[in-house]
Amino acid sequence: MQVALYLVHIVFIFWLLLFLHKKYVSQPLGKILLPSVGLKILAGISLGVLYKYFYGYGDTLGYVDDTQKLIGFVHQYGLVKAIKCYYFLDYDLIPRVATYYYRFPGIFFFLKILVPIHWLCGSNYWLTCTYLSFCSGFTMWLVANSLIKLFPSTKMQASVAFLFFPSIVFWSSGLMRESLTMSAIALIWYVFLENYRKLSLPNWWQIILLIISAYSLLMLKYYYFVILIPVLILAIAWVILKKYNISVWVLLSLLLVFIISIPALKYIHPNLNIDKVLSVMVKNHNINYSFCFEAASGGNIDGQGIIFFKHLVGNAYSLLLNLPKSLFAGLFRPLLPEGNNIFYYIVGFGNFTMLILFLMSINRLILKKIQVTGLLLISILFIVLLAVLLPFTTPNLGTLARYKIAYQPIMVYLLLCGANINFSFSFLEKYKHYPFISYWFDK
Repeated sequence: MQVALYLVHIVFIFWLLLFLHKKYVSQPLGKILLPSVGLKILAGISLGVLYKYFYGYGDTLGYVDDTQKLIGFVHQYGLVKAIKCYYFLDYDLIPRVATYYYRFPGIFFFLKILVPIHWLCGSNYWLTCTYLSFCSGFTMWLVANSLIKLFPSTKMQASVAFLFFPSIVFWSSGLMRESLTMSAIALIWYVFLENYRKLSLPNWWQIILLIISAYSLLMLKYYYFVILIPVLILAIAWVILKKYNISVWVLLSLLLVFIISIPALKYIHPNLNIDKVLSVMVKNHNINYSFCFEAASGGNIDGQGIIFFKHLVGNAYSLLLNLPKSLFAGLFRPLLPEGNNIFYYIVGFGNFTMLILFLMSINRLILKKIQVTGLLLISILFIVLLAVLLPFTTPNLGTLARYKIAYQPIMVYLLLCGANINFSFSFLEKYKHYPFISYWFDK
C-alpha cells in the first residue's frame, strides 16, 4: 500500500512538472523551468540526507518529528477536535498544544501547513521534502521570469541569482521553514513585479495570492514581513509620484503618516511594540549567542562561527556602534578564512565572490556607469535593512547564512548587473541544439 502511494505521488510530481513546462515554455525563462525546479528538489533531498545521516539532528528532523506528533493527536483526540485546535485557535482542546506549541507561533504555523501535506504523503519525509522544494523552486522561477520581462538584457544575471546560486538553492529547499518563507516572499515579489511597470491593479487571483502570501510570511517570520511590505509600498508610491508629477509634499505627508502609524505595528506582532523593539533584539541576540557559543565550544571554547558585538545593550547608541559590523556580516560573512567545514567553505566562497562583485559595482558607480533608479534604491533599502537587523538577532554565522536567503537573490542579481558580469557559454555552442543548452543562445 505504501509503495503504491509513493508511486502515485512520484507520477503526480512528474505530471505537474511537465504540465508547467508546457504552460510556460514560451516565457523568457520557460526552457529552464524544469532544470531549475529539479535542481531545487535535488538540493532539498541533499539537505535531508545531510541532516538525517551525517549530523543526526537539526531543524528539519525536529519539524518532521513534531508533525508526526500533531498527526498522532488527530488519531488520539479525533479529527474535529484537532481541526478546531490547530486551525481555529481552540488550543485548550489538546493539552500539549496549549502548553508547548502555542508558545512558538511561527513554528506552529509551519507545522499546521505540514500536517495535511505530510499525512497525504504517507508520513514520508522525502515526499514532503520534494513538495516543499517544488513550491520554493517554482515560485522563485516566477520572480526571475517576471524580472526578465522588465529587464530583458539581464536574463543571465536573473537566472544565476534566483535559480542557480548554490547557497540560495540549498538553503531555500527541503523540509525547512525557509522553503515556505521563500515561497511567500517570492509570490509577493512576483505580484509586485507583474504590475509594477504598467501601474495596473492586481487581478482577483493575484490579490488572493498576495493576501495568502503576506499572511503566511507574517506568521512564519514576521520580521521579513515588516521590512518587505513597507518597502514595496514605498516603491509603488515612488512610481505613482513620478508618473503623475505629484508634489514632493504629498510624499512627505505620506511619509509622516507612515511614521505616525509605526506604534500600530504592535498589533501585528507584540515584539514590534516601539518600546520593546530594541530590548527584544538584544534578548534574542543573547539567547542565540548563548546557544551557538555552547554548541560551537564543544568543550573547546574558540568562538568560531560567531559574531561578537561590543557592549550590545538595549539602546540606540549601542546598536549604532555595532551597525557597521552587523551590516558587513549580513552582506558578506562568513568569508573563506572563517570556514571550518566544507559547507562553510562553499558559503564563504559565495560571499567572497559577492564582495568582489560589490567592489566592482562601486567602481562602476563612481565612474557613473550605473543608472540609479527608484527600483534600485528600493531594492538596496530592503537588502540593507535586513542585512543590518538579522546579525543582531542571529550571531551564529551558520544560521545567518540560512536567514540571508530572504534578500540574497536580489543582492546577487544587483551585484552581477552592477559589476556588468556577462556569462559566456560559447564553449557550449556545438551542443546548442540540446533544449536546455539552446536557451543560453536564444536572442
